[in-house]
Amino acid sequence: MLPRAFSLRRLCFSHSFNQLLWEITMKTRIALFALALAALPFAAQPASAQGYYDRLDRDEARVVRDNDRIWHERADIARDWRALSRERGQRNYAAFREREALWRGNYGAARYFDWRRRHEQAEINAGRSDIAQDRQHLADERFQRDIDVAHRNYDEGWRR
Repeated sequence: MLPRAFSLRRLCFSHSFNQLLWEITMKTRIALFALALAALPFAAQPASAQGYYDRLDRDEARVVRDNDRIWHERADIARDWRALSRERGQRNYAAFREREALWRGNYGAARYFDWRRRHEQAEINAGRSDIAQDRQHLADERFQRDIDVAHRNYDEGWRR
């Protein structure tokens, strides 16, 4: 039981109790406001911004795809160069055998190695043409990548 000097009515209407209630109320409001502000970055994006972020993802995917294509084109050119080098070796060997056959007077073998050397030279010429086309295609892919990077940067708001 409460002592006689203690009155609940006097406590409720006293200045210190009202001040205490006011402080608790204000602290609660401030805490709720801070919590709401902290939760803003985690809120869902508005529907109008969704297309913007889809476009950014699409542009980034295009740049990545272009970089993959460029990487494959460069690998294809390197592979063609290795094949061309092997064909040159075969052509040089056929030319060597042709000269040796002529030196020894074996005209049938010389004729065969002449045909083989010409065949290897035709393959070398075709390989050079393929490499030239691959280089042109690589330049086109790089140009397209630069365009896609410019679109991506413009959409992200990077101005230069």
